Amino acid sequence: MLILFVKAEAFKDDVDQIGANLLMDYIGANQGSEMFRIVRQEMRAAYDPRSDFVVMNKNQAILSLSATVEAERWPEVHTKIREIYETSRAGGIERTGLKIQHDQLNRIYFNRFFSDPVWGAQFYLTEHPTGADGTITFPLFEALEAVSLDKIVAKSEEHLPPLDDFLLILIGGGIAPAEALKSNGYCSLPKNTPLSFCLDALSNVQS
Repeated sequence: MLILFVKAEAFKDDVDQIGANLLMDYIGANQGSEMFRIVRQEMRAAYDPRSDFVVMNKNQAILSLSATVEAERWPEVHTKIREIYETSRAGGIERTGLKIQHDQLNRIYFNRFFSDPVWGAQFYLTEHPTGADGTITFPLFEALEAVSLDKIVAKSEEHLPPLDDFLLILIGGGIAPAEALKSNGYCSLPKNTPLSFCLDALSNVQS
């Protein structure tokens, strides 16, 4: 069973975006994350549980959490992912782990900017879609350099949206979702039907 939470999110500024990025990384981006430590190592429930933070535009990104698990264990793993996310959003964060994620994100941004021309050009266009005169600045880099980890933790609830705002996608076997999950909007996708079927149905319910 694939468990996938996904949400498009807009941030008020670069500091807000960096805060959300670091918190999502802390939750599940790599081997030092909470999802890896708990879902893979402690529960041995998924090979590659992870979070992703995909920048789409200036102060806009796609946030996701995912894990592929044994069908019969998906409710247990779903509950644990929710617990990890909500604990982190409430400020239950180990500072050393967050510092590791900050250092790694810093390296990734600068290494990709200087070694991947396509990524660097896309980043430049995101920051300066109409070009720039004079000194070129990258506020997101500046925010990443200057960010206070203590402030991120203190404002973690502001940086991350509630998990109930995410679209939950379940693909595979296992028991049907409980009524509590269905109550916030539910669509069962017929076989050989594009995902847009459910996206349209859920959009009509919300509107």
